[in-house]
Amino acid sequence: MGPSETPGPRFQCGCRDSQNGWQTGSPRKLAVVPAPKIARDYWGLSADATLRDVVLVVRADEAHHRDVNHGFANELAGLPVGPVAEFPPHVTLEPNWKKAA
Repeated sequence: MGPSETPGPRFQCGCRDSQNGWQTGSPRKLAVVPAPKIARDYWGLSADATLRDVVLVVRADEAHHRDVNHGFANELAGLPVGPVAEFPPHVTLEPNWKKAA
């Protein structure tokens, strides 16, 4: 994984807890904290989605980016390109300059 994408997975993996699978250092568990509306809208999550759901979809998205970037590097090096993790659906955001054009 490239250095620019390393902090995200480190945080996401740090959310794991061996007892219940999803707990941070605080007493509140990710599975009971509601997901922010912006995350629910962007990732197409249900109204009752939690931060756990957000972490799962972000991890899937990062896995996709990892595989695509490694594939590009392998292609440039003349190596075989491996499988690419599934891309989670999300909203397509258009830059403001495109809207104005």
